[in-house]
Amino acid sequence: PMSADLPGLAIKYLHINAAEDTLTALLKMPAGGTLPRHRHDGEVFVHTLQGAWRYREYDWIAHAGSTVLEPAGSVHTPETLGAPGEDVITLNVMRGDLVLLDDDGRETARENCRVALLRQRKHART
Repeated sequence: PMSADLPGLAIKYLHINAAEDTLTALLKMPAGGTLPRHRHDGEVFVHTLQGAWRYREYDWIAHAGSTVLEPAGSVHTPETLGAPGEDVITLNVMRGDLVLLDDDGRETARENCRVALLRQRKHART
């Protein structure tokens, strides 16, 4: 698995289609973690395989077996739930860019097919 620059987050790319600007990946994060606030430029489909998580901005919780469809333009802050030592695992299908945002809503980084391919190539060489 490839790790992004977030502690405890592991990403395993299953399929990257640069021509259609879509990527499919498994994400694994320890319970009790928070991912940075971000915006999606395209639609995202998230299926929870294990554990539970939520967005700070909403009052629902996604559990194992649930599927979330995020519309393009949505902004949110994911948090993983559960006891220490439990992992949350999701299957994510993302179209377009994921744009990381700071507290003022300014872009700090982008995650997309090009970034994923570079990370995958770098990982293959190590």
